[in-house]
Amino acid sequence: MSENVSTEESGHRPFGELSLSPAMLANLGQLEYIAMTPIQAASLPLALAGNDLIAQAKTGSGKTAAFGLALLNKLNPKNFAVQAMVLCPTRELADQVAQQVKLYAKYTNLRSAVVFGGMDMKPQTLELKKGVEVLVATPGRLLDHIEAKNAVLNQVEYVVLDEADRSGDTRRSCRLRAGGAVPRHARAAPVHRVHRRHGHRSGLRAAGRHRQ
Repeated sequence: MSENVSTEESGHRPFGELSLSPAMLANLGQLEYIAMTPIQAASLPLALAGNDLIAQAKTGSGKTAAFGLALLNKLNPKNFAVQAMVLCPTRELADQVAQQVKLYAKYTNLRSAVVFGGMDMKPQTLELKKGVEVLVATPGRLLDHIEAKNAVLNQVEYVVLDEADRSGDTRRSCRLRAGGAVPRHARAAPVHRVHRRHGHRSGLRAAGRHRQ
């Protein structure tokens, strides 16, 4: 069962009270992240405890850190496979999230990649082949890479649907879930709106190329 997170809880709680790794806390200090925003204070303790969450927050409220820090704290840098996946409805949001994830992962030895449409797949494929632990993607381009057998997602443990209320993109995300592109045991992490992946396995099909 997913936890519904309220952002009415008070912020200003220090990151130091969280069970984050020393390296991550040191990095947050360098970034001058001292006190959590309300969405972070409400989401991070639950996410770090392993709960599935559905969370809503306004743009600029710190929701990327609310799920990004929890994901990075749980991943194994010695496992050279995609362990966490963040799906975003637009290439602009995907690029923004990927930059923030790289920033938060600075001292963790965790690698991340971002894939979205509107550009050549070859550089993205090369990055995926090197091995990454966090994959940020738009659903359409991720389907392209799955069809091309560039993305292996059978070790994914955590899935984030960022801005999942964007209905058209949510439908494409559901095609990924129903098609069995990622294992059904993968858990959800907190975001603007997040859902655990359920559904029956069926053939994964995608129409067209060079998608968002």
